[in-house]
Amino acid sequence: MSLEMIAFTARGAQLAARLREALGTDCRAYAVERYRCGPVEPLKEPLAEWTEQRFRKGTTLVFIGAAGIAVRAVAPFVQSKDTDPAVICIDESGKHIIPLLSGHLGGANKSAQELARLCGGEAVLTTATDVGGVFSPDAWAAEHGCAVADIGEIKHISAALLDGEVVGLATDFPMANRLPEGLVETDGTRCGIEIAFRSRRPYQHTLHLIPRCIVAGIGCRKGVSAEVIRRRLEAVLREHNLPLAAVGTVASINLKAEEPGLLTLCAELDAPLVTYTAAQLMTAEGEFTPSERVQRLAGVDNVCERAAMLAAPGLKPGVLLVRKSAGEGVTVALVRRYWVAEF
Repeated sequence: MSLEMIAFTARGAQLAARLREALGTDCRAYAVERYRCGPVEPLKEPLAEWTEQRFRKGTTLVFIGAAGIAVRAVAPFVQSKDTDPAVICIDESGKHIIPLLSGHLGGANKSAQELARLCGGEAVLTTATDVGGVFSPDAWAAEHGCAVADIGEIKHISAALLDGEVVGLATDFPMANRLPEGLVETDGTRCGIEIAFRSRRPYQHTLHLIPRCIVAGIGCRKGVSAEVIRRRLEAVLREHNLPLAAVGTVASINLKAEEPGLLTLCAELDAPLVTYTAAQLMTAEGEFTPSERVQRLAGVDNVCERAAMLAAPGLKPGVLLVRKSAGEGVTVALVRRYWVAEF
């Protein structure tokens, strides 16, 4: 769990210190100077500035104190449920852990439950599907690496499930386990969930979920901008009728681990950059498009195809969908990681 928390009282700072120690390096804790203790860092800027910096980066925020403080701190920056980060409020005694924003898509509910376990308190969940004990499509999407193409449809699916209405499911991917109560594999219902790269919109209200199982293997000339890399990636995806939202990982050689354009692109896509040494790339299994120039410069005959394959582990090997496409100092290859809809 990666988050940053802030406390406003001595008791709250002590709780922040305990949580910081329990969560380790994935967590940072702050408090006003007079209450700092242990691993808790001093707050050096106004609360509004502290909040804005982290909110805009998508950092999970935990406020230890009154809910009103948290609400006022984040209010100027709230945009929408698909872009806002998780925001959680904990009372200074650790009894109540309340997700305030992005309970499902941002993972605030799940994080609150973990924090409640560490605090010995109770996660106070207010989202209707959790209270009603029914399947939550947006929580499922977040947990299983799916992008939500049409955020406005979530309310129709959730309302139907809460009302006891049967909700359809259509998928282009294999499924594992039994479907949750209320979901039926059919296209004959008013509301439904479609799991696919491209939507056919089989329902009056279709919630289109896109598995982020495409790995983009990318090689690039030093100094190429994020704009150029993105343009090349989008062109390749468009040519093969794949959405940008399906890209969940970017892979390259370790020589590009600090390439500014590549890092900026990954931040824009909210996709991790994984890199491999030339020796590791040579272990990739399959037939790849060789290049004498790349061999001479990087010590491996192909970067983008090999990197994408290595970054697509699973129960079954990844499938090389698109071989190396080159232009503007950028090479792109696409691999589909094996993905199953697990319920």
